[in-house]
Amino acid sequence: MGGVPAQLVPDNPKVGVNRANWYEPGLNRTYLDLATHYGTAILPTRSRKPRDKAKVEVAVLVVERWILARLRNRRFFSLAELNRAIAELVTDLNTRPMRRLGVSRRDLFLELDCPVLKTLPAEPYEYAEWRPRRVGRDYHVDIDGHYYSVPYRLIREQLDARITERTIELFCKGERVAVHLRVGGRGRHTTIREHMQSAHRHYADWTIERIRADAAAIGPSTAKLTALILESRPHPEQGYRACIGILRLAHHYGAARLEAACSRGLDIGARSYGSIQSILKHGLDRRPPPQPTTQNELLPDHPNIPRLGPRPLPGIDCRPLDRGGAEFNHRRARRCRQELACLCPRPKSLPRQPLGAVSAHPTDVQRSRARSRRWPLSPPDTGPWRRQAVDPRRLGP
Repeated sequence: MGGVPAQLVPDNPKVGVNRANWYEPGLNRTYLDLATHYGTAILPTRSRKPRDKAKVEVAVLVVERWILARLRNRRFFSLAELNRAIAELVTDLNTRPMRRLGVSRRDLFLELDCPVLKTLPAEPYEYAEWRPRRVGRDYHVDIDGHYYSVPYRLIREQLDARITERTIELFCKGERVAVHLRVGGRGRHTTIREHMQSAHRHYADWTIERIRADAAAIGPSTAKLTALILESRPHPEQGYRACIGILRLAHHYGAARLEAACSRGLDIGARSYGSIQSILKHGLDRRPPPQPTTQNELLPDHPNIPRLGPRPLPGIDCRPLDRGGAEFNHRRARRCRQELACLCPRPKSLPRQPLGAVSAHPTDVQRSRARSRRWPLSPPDTGPWRRQAVDPRRLGP
């Protein structure tokens, strides 16, 4: 068209009109932003009143007759091909003279509409999406999984986020409070230093590189301990405070004592600020480290004190049995059970149990014997399980 009309008279679709009202229609925020950029007014029609936009309804009928009907028997293999065919028919429709007026639609547009159109703005409209967002306790708002900062005084406030392809703008009651470049990456944070509290700005100056450099300046043990603390946490930022606290101990105790305390902490497996502080507080860094000893060295050599490790029973063959091979000897297994029975005699007060019984309680033994009489392991020769002789003649030839 080459210009902007003074007014737009659309229908009431939900994509453009949130609340249909003849006096005060509720327009979509993005739709209203488009009208504001081009300097035009949007006046929706009344609901269920097609005569308010009669020219639009007639235009739909004309397009169906002169464009859709002429393309109904053609087949297209790409969207670009379809668009080219539609553009050709639209040009033909606009240049075709109308029967009653004798002029084409294009001629009327150039004569009547084009002179009164407003000029286009210098920059084209950039599509923007508006979303309501609430500020979290860490003065950040979540937009597509990424967190953008706002001034900390707006914690728990309701904001309006204007999201474009390249920028994120945040408004509080119509006033823009923050602007960020749109960054990808879910779970990450984009923070402006001016949005932070004074205490948080102090911690923001500390980075992993600075912590490692300051620890290396004190000594290798301090550098190794801080590296272990940062690596042991799910996120390195969670170990900032512990490392900062350890490095600050050098102001009170000195770098030499802190290096000795970190060395002792590495020997005992200490990985916290409290452990290093306790070592310095009690002066353990000035004591020599304990020498590692084994339990065999601490115990005297005496026949009544057993040594560490497995010790075979006297007089018993404890060689492993190969139950899956052909060398398995049942006599050898029976002899081992007899030797074990001699070493661990059964108390005379308890009744004798069958081989394989687990419980030594008399009641359990009686139940086990009753169960074995009720369900014998092998059928007897009499009763319902009596063995019957088989006639050889029944077996066939």
